[in-house]
Amino acid sequence: MLQLNEDILRQIVLYIPSQDLDRINSANSVFFEAWMKQRYAKLSFRKRDKVMKKLSVHLSDANVAAFVKEVDIQPWLVQPRDKSPRSLTENVLVRVSKFVDPDYTRKAVHQRLQKRLRKDIERVSSAFRAMTNVKTYTIDWDEESEYHPQLYSAFLTPVLEMWSAQLLTLCIKVPLSMLPSLARVRMEKLEALKYTFSTGTLSTDDIDHAHDGVVVFINNLKDTLSSLTVITTPTSENLDLGRIFGRLGTFPQLSAISVSIPFDGGHLPDPAPFVRFTQRQPP
Repeated sequence: MLQLNEDILRQIVLYIPSQDLDRINSANSVFFEAWMKQRYAKLSFRKRDKVMKKLSVHLSDANVAAFVKEVDIQPWLVQPRDKSPRSLTENVLVRVSKFVDPDYTRKAVHQRLQKRLRKDIERVSSAFRAMTNVKTYTIDWDEESEYHPQLYSAFLTPVLEMWSAQLLTLCIKVPLSMLPSLARVRMEKLEALKYTFSTGTLSTDDIDHAHDGVVVFINNLKDTLSSLTVITTPTSENLDLGRIFGRLGTFPQLSAISVSIPFDGGHLPDPAPFVRFTQRQPP
């Protein structure tokens, strides 16, 4: 039987449709590697379901996790599991507990919720720890939805610190309460940053204070940052980007700057600080 060398097979696999690769991935190690890259190169964690749990189990295998290059996460809402008494004895104990402590039901629901949150954090964090080749990380937030601060606390700063020596691209949109922790993060190789401002009805002074950590974080990228993208949401009522750009320093490697704001220009009422920021950058 004719044996094709791996170099030829690697060229052939480029033209194999993904659905066909699913069927033939076990035929050859080159096909299997291509299939794994296709399946795991970019992963998204946006809801708590069986798929995410199964994926997290797969990623506990370092050989699988090594294929992951890009991770996107938007922390999800966790609902406490309904738990009914399973026996007569347990039923009696629950009734007694409710009699002794009128808040028993609320406390029990809270405890179950915290337990599920801890499980989710450990499950995903364990998977992240196995990913040694991630280059791009996105953490997102829907400002119109409820959220669990614990999940953002677990998946922002700790993850950035864990991947500080490997991330090249980072996209951040998180609740304002998460931002102060960014000041302590040092990214060794980060080249591209996309940051979304979503400040709601905060006053201008409160916005400045809330973003102290972000300003420190960005300025600490002075040796590596080559691309900076700034986005603002229409719901950010009192945001003045000029006050942010006025606090940013010089970035010798910066070659691309993008600013996306609502069409009325309200988030950059005076463009002078932004112009001065661009002029500070090397040509």
